[in-house]
Amino acid sequence: MVPLPARGTRAELDALPVRSPTRVPRALGLPALPGNVAEGLVLRPDTPLEPARRPVLKRKIDEFDERRFDQSRPWDPHTLLTPGELRDVARSMVNGPRLASARSKVGPAAGGELLDEVLLDVMIDLTEAFPAAVAALGDAAEADLRAVIRAAAEEHGGGPRR
Repeated sequence: MVPLPARGTRAELDALPVRSPTRVPRALGLPALPGNVAEGLVLRPDTPLEPARRPVLKRKIDEFDERRFDQSRPWDPHTLLTPGELRDVARSMVNGPRLASARSKVGPAAGGELLDEVLLDVMIDLTEAFPAAVAALGDAAEADLRAVIRAAAEEHGGGPRR
C-alpha cells in the first residue's frame, strides 16, 4: 500500500511540500537512502465513489513530471542517420559490459575473435535500432563503420588478456 502522508482539506493538502524523502523503504523495514525522494503526491477524495467518478490529482517533483516529455516524439526506426551520426552511436555502444559479454562468448585470450564478436554484437544492435540508416550505407561507409567499431573495442581493452 502506498504510504499516506496526510489527510485533510484540499487547502491543507495543497500546502504540503511536493519534495520529500520517500516513505517506501521505511514501510518495508529497509534503511533510508540519501537523496531517495518520492515522485510527489497523489491527492484523492476520502469518500467512496465509483472509479469513473473518483478524481485524482498528481503533484509531482520536476524530475518525474510527465509534462516535460510533451514534445517528445515516438521512436522511428526508419530515421536516417548520417554515416557520421551512425559512427557516433556505434562508438557509444562499445563499452566495458559489451566487451565482457563478448569475452564470455569467445574466451579470455581471444584477440581478433573478441573484436569480431564485439563488431557482430554492435552491428546487430545498430541494425535493429536503425534499420533504415544501416541499410542505406554503401559498401565504403559500412566498412568505415566496422573499422570504427573495431577501433573502439581495441581502445576499451579489446585485445587479448595477458
